Order: sequence, then C-alpha cells, then structure tokens
Amino acid sequence: MELKKYLSIIWRRKVVILITAVLTTVVVLTGITYYPTSYEAIATLRVASSRNEDVTYEEMLYVDRLTRTFARVASSSAMVEEVRHRLNLSESPIIEAEVLPNTELIEILVEHQDPEIAQKAAELLVEMVIGESEHLGSKYNPLSVVENITTSQKTVLTPPLILFLGTFMGLVGGMGLAFLFENLDKTLYEEKQIEAASNLPTLGKIPKVGSNKTILSAGHSPCHLTQSFHILRGNILLQSNGNSLRSLLIVSADPKEGKSTIVANLACSMAQAGKKVVVIDGDLRRPKQHNIFEVSNDIGLSDYLGNNLELEQVLQTSDSGIDVITSGPLPADPISLLNNEKVSAMMSDLTNQYDYVLVDAPAVLGVPDAKLFASQVDGLILVVNRAKTSEEAVQLAISTMKEMQAHPIGVVINRAEFKDGYYYYTHTSKME
Repeated sequence: MELKKYLSIIWRRKVVILITAVLTTVVVLTGITYYPTSYEAIATLRVASSRNEDVTYEEMLYVDRLTRTFARVASSSAMVEEVRHRLNLSESPIIEAEVLPNTELIEILVEHQDPEIAQKAAELLVEMVIGESEHLGSKYNPLSVVENITTSQKTVLTPPLILFLGTFMGLVGGMGLAFLFENLDKTLYEEKQIEAASNLPTLGKIPKVGSNKTILSAGHSPCHLTQSFHILRGNILLQSNGNSLRSLLIVSADPKEGKSTIVANLACSMAQAGKKVVVIDGDLRRPKQHNIFEVSNDIGLSDYLGNNLELEQVLQTSDSGIDVITSGPLPADPISLLNNEKVSAMMSDLTNQYDYVLVDAPAVLGVPDAKLFASQVDGLILVVNRAKTSEEAVQLAISTMKEMQAHPIGVVINRAEFKDGYYYYTHTSKME
C-alpha cells in the first residue's frame, strides 16, 4: 500500500488509536502505582591478593577463584535461608552477588520492601560471609568491607518515562488494531473501492451537508453542494447524448443511504439547466418525496395504479417548480400494485412530456419493488453511502440489477469527502 493509503487508514481509525493509547497509558500508570516499592542495600567487599608486593600469576588465579567462590557463597540458598531465620522474616529477601570485572571486589545486593530490613540483612550477610572466609582458612586473603552499606529505593522507571512508554506502546498497539479492523472491515471508504466493487464509473460525489434534506432551489444551499449536483447533472447529460437516457431509476443497495434527497436535488439541478423534469416516488413503503418537496401525499402513484385515475390527476407542481408524483396512500401489497401494465403506460407518457423522468425506488436489497421499474427505464443509477455501505452489499446490488436486465450507467457517492479540486475538473465547462 502507498504511504497515502496508510495515512488515510490511520486518520479513519484515529478514534481506535487514541482510545487504545489512553487506555494503555492508564493501565501502565495504574500498575506502577500499585506495584510495591522495593529498597536495595548494597555492600562492597574486597578480597586481598597478597601481603607481598610481588604477586605471581598463580596467586592471581587463586584470588580470582576465591573471589568467585565468596560471591557464590554470599548468594547461596543456605545463606539466604540463614538470613531469613536470624531476622525472623516471613519471606526471604532477594540476594544477589557478583564479582566486578577486572577487580578484587564483590558487590552484594539485598532487596526488600522494608528499607530497615534490607539494611540489616546486608549487614548480617557481610558478617556471615567474612566469617565463612575465615572458616575456610583464607587468612592470607582476608575479606574486608570497602564501602559502608548504602540503602536506597529501587528505581524502575521515572514517571515521565513511564508515561512516554505507555503512550508509545498504546499508539503502536492502536495502529495495529486500526490495520486489523481495516482488513476485517468491508465498508467502502474510498472512490476507488466503490468503483472496484461496482465495476461502474463514478457519476458524482455528493458531500456531507448534515441531516437536513437540502433542496438546491431553496437558494441557501452550500456552494460545494450545488456544484456537486451540477457535476452529477453534467455527467448524466453527457451520457445521455442523443436523448438515450430520458428516464432514470435511482436506487441504493440498502435503505437510508440518502437516495431520495439525491433524486430531489438532481431534479432541481436539471431544472436549473432548463430541462423539464418530473420525479416519481416509486417507494410505496417508505416514501419521502412529498416531505422533501413539501407537497400533499393524499393522492399519488398508488391511486393512479389502483383507482384508475388519470396521470394529470396525480401530478403536482412543487414550490421549486419540479413536477412530482408522490407515492399516495400506502397500499397493503405494493408488489401487486406495481406489477401493472399502467406502469409502462405512465413511463411512456411522461417520457413524451418531459426531458427527464427520475424514479425514486426502494433499496434493491430490501424489497423487489425496484425490479418492476427496471425494465421501464433507460438507465439505472446506484447511490452508495461512503463509509456505510459494504463491499458485499454493492456487489450483491449489482448482481441483482443484472438480474433485472437493467442498464446501470454509474454510481453516485453520497457523503463523499470534500476536495476543492473535485468541483472544478474538466466536466464543469460542459455542464450548462
């Protein structure tokens, strides 16, 4: 993967990374807080080499062996147990002894949670080791205390260093989790992913503008939103060269992907380009166009199909100047109602009267309603909600659309990431 893609994943999963880093830091600090404090008492002993000024090589080897022997004796289990017994301790202190390199010195370390006990244990151990050396008959190489025994708190890590290490470990672990989640997550976040999953070109990218259903004709739409719908309109008009795409079915894989709002705004954008447009709310289960255009839903598509009304009786003109056929009263069986020859007659009549007919249909994977419109339109557009729709859902939707014998012309990415450059690419000059 490219560096840019790595950075994109890190930014997308920043919450996971931050939470992991904070939790790790808190756990580390809590652990250090409750970790018992230890104290170290250090004693340094010296093994004299010889009273003579001239020291032979054999004497040096002997002193070296003797020094190692005393170090081993000092840390032996017998000595540790004897210290525990004499001081009447419930647990034995930690005792370590080592020969300092290239010297005649032995460093003895006694560790205990009580500084006084650590001090007493070190003093007792020194006394016992010196006594043991005399017992072994090393009067020509006596042991002596070089420095007074010192006791100090054992330092593991300083709080600032602990904080840094905890945060660093959390960040590393968080990034690991971020990439793990990214591999497991099949949600589509980028245009390339959506195009690869659908195998369709991107007709437009609609930026996130909040939860409100913004209508372009209201006069207060954000500039980048207006421009994005003009680009979508321009791409459709380019594909419709020769009026081959007069009627369009707009669908999504799953519900709540913003499809209905996109249909309404696309109609407004086309009307602003001088096109005569009509919107049909083909969702007889959860209709939205009457709310978006603020028109009555007392009469609509269900009445036209089921009550033998004329097309003119169900057509309404909204305040934005867009003609709308709302869903009408919701029927008990939408499938039976839509499986009607009048759907074909309606689409034929509307195509003759309008430049563009836009049909807002239910989600492809939810119900089979969209299938009944698919054969009646010139083209189909799939709306994909970025960062919500999964790769599997898009691929299944495309497969379903092929079964409908529909003609998909491209995808519209909803809640796209805003990039200034996108709104000024080459299609802009061809849209009007």
